[in-house]
Amino acid sequence: MYRDAERQALWETWLCLEKHIKDESVKYAYDILQQLGQAACELLQSRAACFARLGNADEQVYDVLVRLMGIYRQVVDLGKTINQCGQEAVELVDGICAVLGARLLAFDELSLACGMDDDCNPVAKEKRMIIERAADLIRDYVDAIDLEGHVSNLLVEAFIPQLHTSFMEALQLCLTELDDLHIRKTAGLFTEQLTREWEELGNIIKVQVIALESVASDTVEPGDCPLPTVHSILNVLREAYQQTGPVVDELQRLLTSPPIVADIEIDEFAEAIAGSIQMQPFEPSPAHSNDFITSLSKEAVAIFEQQRQELEKTAYQSQQILSGDKMLAEEVTLLFSKVKEALPQIDALQPSHETEALMQILNGIAETIAIKIDILTDGIAEFDEAGQNMLRTFDESRITVTEEDILSVAENIYATWKQNPPKTVESIEEFLISVMGCGISSNIMARIQKQGLDFADRIDKFSFRFKKETLLYEICTYEEILTHSASRLRDSEWTEMIQAEAELSDTYNSIEALLGQNNIVPIRPAVHEMFNAFEHEVLVAEKAEGFAKGEIIKIINTGYRLGDRVIVRANVIAAR
Repeated sequence: MYRDAERQALWETWLCLEKHIKDESVKYAYDILQQLGQAACELLQSRAACFARLGNADEQVYDVLVRLMGIYRQVVDLGKTINQCGQEAVELVDGICAVLGARLLAFDELSLACGMDDDCNPVAKEKRMIIERAADLIRDYVDAIDLEGHVSNLLVEAFIPQLHTSFMEALQLCLTELDDLHIRKTAGLFTEQLTREWEELGNIIKVQVIALESVASDTVEPGDCPLPTVHSILNVLREAYQQTGPVVDELQRLLTSPPIVADIEIDEFAEAIAGSIQMQPFEPSPAHSNDFITSLSKEAVAIFEQQRQELEKTAYQSQQILSGDKMLAEEVTLLFSKVKEALPQIDALQPSHETEALMQILNGIAETIAIKIDILTDGIAEFDEAGQNMLRTFDESRITVTEEDILSVAENIYATWKQNPPKTVESIEEFLISVMGCGISSNIMARIQKQGLDFADRIDKFSFRFKKETLLYEICTYEEILTHSASRLRDSEWTEMIQAEAELSDTYNSIEALLGQNNIVPIRPAVHEMFNAFEHEVLVAEKAEGFAKGEIIKIINTGYRLGDRVIVRANVIAAR
């Protein structure tokens, strides 16, 4: 019930965070869209100037006119200084100034009609208005996008194709208006004005300037006319005409040239606008995600607690294995002690010449069993001490999960959760197990699991070696006593000897029964059974009548198996 309440609280925290993430991501997406739209508008402005047929020549028309009007004023001002010249020269200059004055008035009226102010080029202003109207089409497209239904597609690439289409439509419309002077009233008026000024200048030079030049050359009396002033007027007008002509020619050439086909590929467009915005990966504000990460930290702690319990279980199972081995060895030692005590006391016997050899055998058996008891007692003590040291070392060296580990795991879970969250509160468990199986949490869990597996493996090998090299070794050599020594007591007429042999055999049977209770079973191949290197070890290979090659002739010592693992192989004689 406690975990169910924790999961429900986690789920409710997530639902609040999910709403916040959606709200923030929509806001973030709109911000990115606005940046992309603005970048597209700036690209439109630069490419419109680049692809427009007139380029910047339309703006230069007004600048040339302004300079030309300045020359007109200069000529008018110079004309006022020659009123003492000859009558014909004065009349010619007055005529020129009257024409230029009329042109100045026409320019001022045109500029005023076009809304000119002191610092504004009306042609450039009109041009900016056209480009701005085209940019508004892009802004309208961006503003019309509804992100509510596909916030998850929050990638620049998702908007580029449609934005590129809108950009190209706006660019084509913009270029059409920029190239058509019938649509562009201001640019058309000033272009016509410049053309008329150039034609008017041509007429003035062809008629009045030539006449004035002739009058000036016929003037003989110095002082009759300030010739330098007249020549200045002539030079200024000719220079103005020469400078204006190429501008008019270039303008006409551009106007009669075919429009430029604007074609900006989508890859070029994407690179241009994406490279101009500052885009950071979307992350919800920490203030909203911290509570959820804290809840995830509790889940991580709970899962790591399960791992810790697994280590506790491993330690407990290892303790049980060591305790079981020790108890088994102690019981075998006790059986050896009992049989040693049950053997007849040699000092109390009255041997005859015939039984002296049997008494020596019995004495040797008793001494051997006493040695076995000492070896097992020492071995058990060493085994117990080493085993306890292993358990203590394992307990002291267990991997601990730090707060930093927990936080890292929680953040890892959170990152995965945001990408593919569980659908219901019931699916949280499966989700957490899946996520904890990868990333930093997987590393920590793997280290914990490895520590447990490694320790269990060391305990298993330690226990296996003790059984093989200490316990079963003494049992196998006890079997040799029965085979080679105790069997000779069985045929004695001495009752004590027969009873001693029976005690020794019963003890071996009791030991085998005790081993069986601990899942250790004997390996005793039958005669004629084929040799098996996994379970048998050949001590002698000899030829024997009635035996095929590889068949077992005789068992020398019993082997032992623990489950499906062979601890000691049976020693046999096999046919060759």
